[in-house]
Amino acid sequence: MGRSRKSKSRKEKDRLADEIARLVERRLKRKRRNDYTSSSDESSRSRDSLPERKKRRHIGVTGTKGSRDRSNSSLQDDPPDVNTEVKSAVNESCRNRDQRIVHKQEKLNACMGALAGALTTLLTRKNDDDLLMIEALSDASRLLVDTIHDESAIRRSLILANVNPSLKDTLATTEIDGQLFGKNLSEVMKQAQATGKDVRTLAKKNAIPTNVSEKASKNEKGPSRHLSRKQTRTSNGQRPAAAARDHPRRNDKERPTTQRNKSSYTRSSTKKH
Repeated sequence: MGRSRKSKSRKEKDRLADEIARLVERRLKRKRRNDYTSSSDESSRSRDSLPERKKRRHIGVTGTKGSRDRSNSSLQDDPPDVNTEVKSAVNESCRNRDQRIVHKQEKLNACMGALAGALTTLLTRKNDDDLLMIEALSDASRLLVDTIHDESAIRRSLILANVNPSLKDTLATTEIDGQLFGKNLSEVMKQAQATGKDVRTLAKKNAIPTNVSEKASKNEKGPSRHLSRKQTRTSNGQRPAAAARDHPRRNDKERPTTQRNKSSYTRSSTKKH
């Protein structure tokens, strides 16, 4: 049901755009003939400017010439959807931000529908006095079409900032149609995969490079004091002569006099006497 309604709305927009273009063209031709018959300076000035105004109006409504080629799809279609391959590669915040811009584009499309209805009403009245109003509404419609296309370009740039940098150039070459990065994105990705690129590498990898050799050099330490002390002892648990000379025992004068040492000294002195 949703797809059928969308297709009907698109067909209605196409039919309305063609009808507006034909009616405006006929009105302008009639107005130009009337201006050629008038002799006033004001009518002469409007006569000279009418062909250019007619050209601008025709381009603005149909979008088939010059810079309006890019706006034709925005006039006919709903906001383009994000491709499945790209949607699964970006994070949740990026998807939410893109959805907010889509809502804005839907509102702009609703404004386009309102302007199209007003133009249809004015054109069915067949009143020459409404020509200036028709021109103003046509200019407003062109501005809305450009704004919708600019919003789609912003969506693309925000998504490209969150994918693998090696694939940005490949995705940037795609064109906007029913999908934000083109309906043939899968073929483009297959070509990239053939050259050593995988579709799963779209996700940006925040890998932190680590220098293993530098870490090893920083963590290098000498033998522990406990190990060096063990190595200085012999198998019998005694120090070798060199170690004993390097570490002489303290004599009695250097020893601290404790209560136990005093008692042993008094006993030895009584025995000698």
